[in-house]
Order: sequence, then structure tokens, then C-alpha cells
Amino acid sequence: HPAFQALQEYIAHNHLGVPRIISSHRQSLGLVRSEENVFWSFAPHDIDMILRLVGRPPTRLLATGSRVLQANIEDRCECRLDFGPDCQASILTNWLSPIKEQRLVLVYPDRLLQFDGVTGKSWVQEFSFSAGSPLQKHEPHELLQPHADQPLAAQAKAFLSAIETRVNPPTAAVNIHWVLPTLTAATRSLQSGQWEEIPDL
Repeated sequence: HPAFQALQEYIAHNHLGVPRIISSHRQSLGLVRSEENVFWSFAPHDIDMILRLVGRPPTRLLATGSRVLQANIEDRCECRLDFGPDCQASILTNWLSPIKEQRLVLVYPDRLLQFDGVTGKSWVQEFSFSAGSPLQKHEPHELLQPHADQPLAAQAKAFLSAIETRVNPPTAAVNIHWVLPTLTAATRSLQSGQWEEIPDL
């Protein structure tokens, strides 16, 4: 997604490193599936983005869910991902929400970064903090306006370019191989109600 790429470029250009907190919300009143729960349906995109930003898989995770429409299928899931003392992440997925939302928020000690997949925008908001004083916020600054290229079209172009140049696209399997183990661990956590570790590949 061009707006997510703009976020990555901003992080790299400003040497921000790994965010301290990452929160992702993906919800809508959309297609309800019977062969998979909402986490498997919605969360792969969010897991991929989070892993790209952190650069390593979580050590463990805890997933909880709610079943409304079907006895064995979660319609709403929350997952906490533990990357160690320097980074915590959470993912909320829900296909029974009247509000369509695809939002990723990154928290650093002096700024917030946001990616909005619905509007196609990303922006940064700087702030300062001192004990005993209110948080001083600056006006948000947009990193990218809505882009002409849609994400799937950009992905198709990258795929065709990879065929022509024999250079791996950003979505190559080598870049996303931790997504499936994370999804699988979340399934175990939903069943056990406990933290689950991510096995080494």
C-alpha cells in the first residue's frame, strides 16, 4: 500500500527504529465466513505490516474472541503480541462492526504515526511530555495523500516486474514466512485461553 510504504520510508529516514506500541484495528460489517474465523480472514495483512515494522516475530501472543453468529467461529478477535520489553502490539479484528476501519497506529516516545487503509492516508503527529505538565501536541502532518494506485494494482505491478527482472517483490514468501506461524499460534491461544509461544522456523 503506498501509504504504508510512505510510513516505512519516514521511519527509515528519521532513524526511528521499532515503535514502542503498535495497535491495529480492522473491522467492518462485511462478509461473514463459515470456513475460518475473523482473525484468519482479516489479520494476515495486519500481522504482515507489524512484522515488517518490528523486523522479527513475536516471542508469544494471547488471543481472545467472541462468537455471535456461529457456534465455532469467532466474529471478533483481539490478539496481543509480545516482542519483548521494547515493543508491544495488539490487533483487533471484527466483521460485525457498523464502522469500516483499517487503521494502524505506531507510538514512539515523541510522536505518533498513523496509517489509514480506508482513506489511503498516512500521517505523523509529534508531541512532547514532561512530568506534571499536559501533553504538548503539534498539528498532524500528512505523509501521503490518497494515491492513484490501488494496493492490489500496485501488487500486480510488482509481481509482473518480478517476472521480468527476476527480483523478488516485497510480497515474496521470504518476507512473509512468519505470518502463518503467528496465525497458528493465535488459534492455539483462542483454544487454550493462554499465552502461546511462536515456534522457531
